[in-house]
Amino acid sequence: MHSVELVQFILKIIRERASELSDQITTGSVEDWNIYQNIVGQLQSLGFVESEIQSLMNRLDGEDD
Repeated sequence: MHSVELVQFILKIIRERASELSDQITTGSVEDWNIYQNIVGQLQSLGFVESEIQSLMNRLDGEDD
């Protein structure tokens, strides 16, 4: 697997997990405040990781020019 394909695969996993977590919040299946806070923290972390991966890929693309 090439590095670009690997990164795309990782981003797909991140986005799928974020979607699952968002669904839990929007469908009202969160049992209590602690679980809600945990889910929000996971969403923030996934968003941060996705953003960092995309930034890194953009920097690497710029170096190829």
